Amino acid sequence: MKIDKRTVDKIAGMPDDRLWKMILALGASKGIDLSSIRVSSAELDKIRTAMTQMTDEDIVRAMEILDACKDK
Repeated sequence: MKIDKRTVDKIAGMPDDRLWKMILALGASKGIDLSSIRVSSAELDKIRTAMTQMTDEDIVRAMEILDACKDK
């Protein structure tokens, strides 16, 4: 999945349940199982805020970090 600023902003605009499903799917695509984690609406709001403040460089770095975690 190609992730860019436009995609991140679109994902951040999703309702809580869809946002969390997208986060779970992204984690799963990188071999990270987040299914046992529970987040509140307030925590999702914080994630959403962080997402909207990301720059293109932040997104590239985040994807590098996820890729590095894939084999662990």
